[in-house]
Amino acid sequence: MLIKKLDYPKVPVNLIDAELKKIKHILDDPESASEHSWGYVTELDVEASIKAFKLDKDSILVKWLDDNIGEHYWSIHIIWGGNTLPPHIDPGRTYGFNYVIEPGGTNVVTKSYEPREKNIKELGLGVPISYDDITCVQEELCSKNKWYSLRVDQVHSVEGLEGMRIILNYSSPEDEQELKTIWNARQDI
Repeated sequence: MLIKKLDYPKVPVNLIDAELKKIKHILDDPESASEHSWGYVTELDVEASIKAFKLDKDSILVKWLDDNIGEHYWSIHIIWGGNTLPPHIDPGRTYGFNYVIEPGGTNVVTKSYEPREKNIKELGLGVPISYDDITCVQEELCSKNKWYSLRVDQVHSVEGLEGMRIILNYSSPEDEQELKTIWNARQDI
């Protein structure tokens, strides 16, 4: 299974709300985030866009997450502006562990794919991959206030978006040093 529901504890709403208030101006206008240096920005050129924001390790939310889930490199990801985050592979990560704060609609599905023939990684990481080159092997309706793991080094997409999707995310421990390098390199974007 490339997408798996996890039996992790529900994150207290008041802690999430406090963190979302810090980025309310970005949630209201995601395009404005490019002027901020406290997170990295990844824009895919088709359909929806995604931006990720590193959480302050001293925040109350991160302290709760570290105590209840484990110490990780925590971030909030927002997806907006279209109905599909196209098939892609995340750079620098093997697994993503996501807590769905806002699913982005009632029928939003996360899909995983296998390549048909080509070596997909030759097409590039973090860039859209044509549906002609892949076959869907799994899809999951990811529910609000639930945890999921996803193989993000495999082709995946988010489809059926009706509004903004907001997730709390951490990556597998073996990916964290590479992620820190990526985040630090993109601080000024």
